Amino acid sequence: MLLKHVHTDKNDDYKCDICGLKYRFEVTEDVPVELTVPADDTFELVFTPERTGKYTASTLSGGSFYRGDMYVNSFSDGYNRGSVYYLKEGVTYRYVLYSFQKEHTETATITHAHSGERTYTATLIVDGEVWDTIEFSETQESIKLPDVPEKEGYTGTWSDYTLEMKDIEIEAVYKQNIYHATVIADGEIIEVIDFVHGQKSIALPDVPEKEGYTGRWPDYTLGDKDITIEAVYKPNKYTLTYMNGGSAVYSAETAFGDSLTVPRTPQNDGYRFDGWEDEYGNKPGDYASMPARDLTFTAKWTALEFTITFDTDGAGEIAPFTAAFGTPVPEPVAPAKQGYVFKGWSPEIPATMPAQDLTVTAKWEKDATFDTVLKAGGGQTVDYRATVTITAKAENLPNGYFVVICDSAGHELAKGDNKKATCTVEQMKQSETFTVKIVDGNNITQKDGSGAELSKKIEVKVKTGFFDKLIAFFKGLFKILPQVTIEP
Repeated sequence: MLLKHVHTDKNDDYKCDICGLKYRFEVTEDVPVELTVPADDTFELVFTPERTGKYTASTLSGGSFYRGDMYVNSFSDGYNRGSVYYLKEGVTYRYVLYSFQKEHTETATITHAHSGERTYTATLIVDGEVWDTIEFSETQESIKLPDVPEKEGYTGTWSDYTLEMKDIEIEAVYKQNIYHATVIADGEIIEVIDFVHGQKSIALPDVPEKEGYTGRWPDYTLGDKDITIEAVYKPNKYTLTYMNGGSAVYSAETAFGDSLTVPRTPQNDGYRFDGWEDEYGNKPGDYASMPARDLTFTAKWTALEFTITFDTDGAGEIAPFTAAFGTPVPEPVAPAKQGYVFKGWSPEIPATMPAQDLTVTAKWEKDATFDTVLKAGGGQTVDYRATVTITAKAENLPNGYFVVICDSAGHELAKGDNKKATCTVEQMKQSETFTVKIVDGNNITQKDGSGAELSKKIEVKVKTGFFDKLIAFFKGLFKILPQVTIEP
């Protein structure tokens, strides 16, 4: 049946509490229809107990609303209070009349439906202040709340609430967000540090040590999101040095992990270069890269051997001398060559072995005194206090050479020319051996062609007996002391 809302002026008609008009419900026709509530509300339905049409109802309470087989009072989406019924949107109900001899069930649509129930206010509180209000009716079980206003650094939710037939407050509940700073060093997570909105800094751990590097944490900014702080490592620099003979031939700051620079091969006369070595005997090639320490390599050398050959120019053979570079070179025995005077080697023999093989040749000078003949008188015995004159002569003696007469102590008594020399010894009182010799401008005694020194000894013996001296005494008084001449 269709229950239709009909406005009337009869006193016994019911007055609509919502629209203010009087109405009654008529049973119009037996047409099964759905009983649904079309609006987004629950609705109050007030029925009049008036008989209309061919159907009679002493009072509307002679029937009940059902949802399926369940009475409205028994489930949550509809209930009645006396003759006032509350139904929920979008739900199909049926109305059952009990005024017949037997139960008669019709499906009906309620056409008089107003949002006529009482309303209340839900006040939304944000940070202690009213942010918004929402009205709700007494039949609502929930309300549609807006999104909680955003608050920097916080996550907000509305507090739990229950709709009752009174005004309520719903408060925004904010929970401070916790953000995370993930601290990473060399690809590994070292620590995760929590921070909150408004925090300016966090206590970072020490940067983990890494061989060959100096680490630091980068600058960071704490905001309203998780961040990652990754250690920045910068390779350290170490000194790479190459030494040769106490001097640095290369020195440079080299970063850890860089390849090692190797300077060009040094040159060192007299030595073979054996490569570079550090204090542990390692070579540059033994290092894959620069280690986390200073490195010093030193040039290693092996002295080469060389030979000095002696060319005597016909004066016999002298064995060659072979030794390592820098070895002291001994002076060989001077060679001898008839008719010549040895004047050294050309080039001169070095004090130490040079950095190359060497041949030295004997230098010869024709012996100027090779044909010289030195002539001197023989020894004599003379009277006590006799005056002795000694003359020595030289034949074939070139200029620049001299005839010299010396006493037994080697003191020069007379130096002549290249022809002769004469000296006189007054009143000899003791025996004396005189030496006659040929010298050069440097007063060096010369040799003859056979290599023998050009010198002769003249022995003068003096008579020193008592009567010899007595006789000499008287001769001296009469100035008749003897004069003795010794010549060749």
